Amino acid sequence: MRRYRVYGYTLATDHPLTSFLTPSEAEADLVFVCRRSAEEAPASQQLVYRSVLPGIGDESLFSFYRLGDDAFRLYYPGTADFVIGRHHIECRLFDPQYAYWVEIALLGPVLSLWLEFRGSITLHASGVVEAEQAVGFIANSKSGKSSLAASYMAGGAALLADDILPLHRSDAGQIVARPAFPQLRMWPDEVRVFAGDPSGFPFAHPAYDKRRIPAAVVGRYHDEPVPLGALCMPERARPDECTDVTVSRIGGLEALMLLLQSSFVASVLEHMPEMKVRRLSLVADLLHTVPVYRLVYPHGFEHLPAVRARIAGVLAGTADGNEPALHSS
Repeated sequence: MRRYRVYGYTLATDHPLTSFLTPSEAEADLVFVCRRSAEEAPASQQLVYRSVLPGIGDESLFSFYRLGDDAFRLYYPGTADFVIGRHHIECRLFDPQYAYWVEIALLGPVLSLWLEFRGSITLHASGVVEAEQAVGFIANSKSGKSSLAASYMAGGAALLADDILPLHRSDAGQIVARPAFPQLRMWPDEVRVFAGDPSGFPFAHPAYDKRRIPAAVVGRYHDEPVPLGALCMPERARPDECTDVTVSRIGGLEALMLLLQSSFVASVLEHMPEMKVRRLSLVADLLHTVPVYRLVYPHGFEHLPAVRARIAGVLAGTADGNEPALHSS
């Protein structure tokens, strides 16, 4: 089996993975296997959540089941399912035309759930490392989180994560951000600015024009956990609506709800009471030590250097953002 460094753990698998992953020589924390199988719809298993999004035919996109105290099933009708255990994940692929979906699901919702079960919270966010601390950009519709991460990398910062940013509480009580893997997913206009001709990079999904870009093409990658310094909720506005970069502190219930709802698998976890309690505790600790900001800036790549400068000023305490300095523990 080949071994890779993914989300700060070592994944061993005999399944061919095409994403840009870092090889690992460490002992495996998790084993993943995938086999062709006839579809077997869940019968008497305990249903936790059924997606409201449409899938194939009249089916929901996915259903999530509890198999016992330490195992769960993520079932995509007509496509594949994943049995998620503490040290082992098994995929059964029902239809070979959806083979591409195995890797997308594994590196997205499947490992996000696995990380949550291990005590992390997985934000739908990108993250960079600058001045030995992580800054996360929480995903919002067309917010430009990948462009922000790439812009930071072009300025010398290192990529930590592009789509899923796992956070956990260290033994010392510090909120720590974990690395994902050295890859960005960007639309062609973003690729042209930060990496060159889009045609030289593989598609992230066969139905979309988004591309997979090795982090090394854009800049550096940071492959170790790092203390979380700040979280930002970016919002891009039309230049006729917004001409300045503004950074304002989000606090209280608004920040709490934002973080709980920003999980990559929030819809599933909302139906698991035991997970909600643990996640609420971790998010409450985070809000005591890490500032959360709303970032509003004009649409356009030319504005990104000003965005970086504005955030740097706020975090350093030299610019207004309702927060005097970057927190550290």
